[in-house]
Amino acid sequence: MAMSDYKIVLLALVLWSIASGNIMAQDGQLEKLHLNAALYRGPVVMDYPLPFKGTVYVFSDDFILGDVVYNEKLYKGAMLNLDSYRGDLCVKLPGSGMALVLDRNLVSCFTLGDKAFVHTGDDRSVMPEDYYQVLYDGKDQLLKKVEKRFFMKEGVSLEVYEKDRYYVVKDGKYYKLKKEKHLKRLYPHMRKTIYRTTSALRRAHYDKDKIFALVMEKIEKSQEGTL
Repeated sequence: MAMSDYKIVLLALVLWSIASGNIMAQDGQLEKLHLNAALYRGPVVMDYPLPFKGTVYVFSDDFILGDVVYNEKLYKGAMLNLDSYRGDLCVKLPGSGMALVLDRNLVSCFTLGDKAFVHTGDDRSVMPEDYYQVLYDGKDQLLKKVEKRFFMKEGVSLEVYEKDRYYVVKDGKYYKLKKEKHLKRLYPHMRKTIYRTTSALRRAHYDKDKIFALVMEKIEKSQEGTL
């Protein structure tokens, strides 16, 4: 991307971000819809200022039925989506095409369909505080962070690309996971099991999410002696 193109995109996104933070759902509309819950009192999700190809949301533009723990209260059956560019969890206002941004400081965890997410991390560690998809949840956890970014293709078309990051939470500590060798370092006594399992799953054409999740499950079961 040329520097001039970059500055134009950055300026537009900054102005849009400022605007989105200042527009709140109107109390009158909430009362009209009989929605006085704290879940529906955030800033309105604004359209992006420039047209682009792709989606900034974690899976697709479609909002998904899910549950969310917000301000220590469980809300079931909300229409949710995660903007992976801004890092915002959004909720669709029932009976309206409007979507609102939830205060991330009040979100503990949520689901998008059958996919679970947690709000965790530590900005002082290798895993910054953010929303993470839970790929495996046992004695140890396997988490995934989906990031969406913009790039200008050939100086003409603004497009979105995805960058995935994986982490293991082990004994309360965060570890970045990029390749099989990082699992071997975390579980040195399981090196052969990790190698055999990942090799078999690759031959079966499993994707990276599934491979890491199944290897974590294999490790835990082997450690517990349940295999």
